[in-house]
Formats: sequence, structure tokens, C-alpha cells
Amino acid sequence: WVDGFGDLPSDLVRFALTLPWWPEDSECPGEFAQLRDEKSKEDIREMEARQLSAKYMEMVGFANFAIFLEKKIEHLFGEAVGPVLTSLKALTVSTEKKAADLQVEFSETDHCKMISTMRECGILFAHALTPVMEGSLCLKAKCMTLEQELKEFHRYHQSLCSSHFSMLPS
Repeated sequence: WVDGFGDLPSDLVRFALTLPWWPEDSECPGEFAQLRDEKSKEDIREMEARQLSAKYMEMVGFANFAIFLEKKIEHLFGEAVGPVLTSLKALTVSTEKKAADLQVEFSETDHCKMISTMRECGILFAHALTPVMEGSLCLKAKCMTLEQELKEFHRYHQSLCSSHFSMLPS
């Protein structure tokens, strides 16, 4: 019965253990950890009395189960931590490089030159806006009056069936 009845995979690690129990309508008859240890020892005594092979005795009782789980968890955690540490190291290197690049950029930035460049941009934008505001763009194609543009806008909204735009009386 230790190997199962053909229903368990052969590479599956299996354990036989008895956990403490008591009737549902009563309180725990003692300290749970102590009861668990007693049941584990009882399992081992029972299997030794039945002359279970030493190969299987390592898979009997809660104490052996706990030892197996400790080792398994430690092994799985060790495997999982490696890639995370590698990723963190790569992220650290990348972040340090970005920080160094930003430090160089900051030290090489001349605030007077930045202010001058911003002023130039503002002046160029203002000069480019003048012909638009004066209405002299020298355009030949697709020109329309304000009235034509508003009527086109109204037709567009009618085609969309939008109700939030109402044409003002002309």
C-alpha cells in the first residue's frame, strides 16, 4: 500500500502520516503540537512492527514529512532566488548608468543657454502667429470664409447626429 495501488505516479514522493484527531463536539485533548509528535512516533512504531522496508520508513510520520518539506522549500526557494538576483543586478547596473548619464547631462547644461533658447522659441512662435492672426496666409487651395467654415462644421455635426451643437441664427 505504500507504493499506492497503481494509481500514483512512480516518481511521486509520498508520505504516510496520522494527524491528531478528536470528536467534533469536544475540545482538543491537549497541545496540538505534542499530539502531532505523538502520532508521528506512533506511525513509526506501527510501521516498524509491520517490518516496513527502511527505504519507506523515511516517508512515514509527520516528523519525516516536515523534514522533507523543509528541504524541498529551501531547494525551490534557492532556485527561484537566482533569477531574481540576476534581474536585480541588471536593473542596478542599468539604473546606475542612467543616473550617471543624467548627472553628466545636468553638469553640462548651461542655464543661461536654456533661457536664451526658450526666448528664441517664444519669439519665433510669436512671429509665426502674426500672419495667422492677420488672416494673410497667401493660401490658394481649400480657402473658405468664416461663414462657410461654420456651416461646414454644422453639417459635420448633423452627419454625426450629435445633439450638443446648435447652429446660431444667422
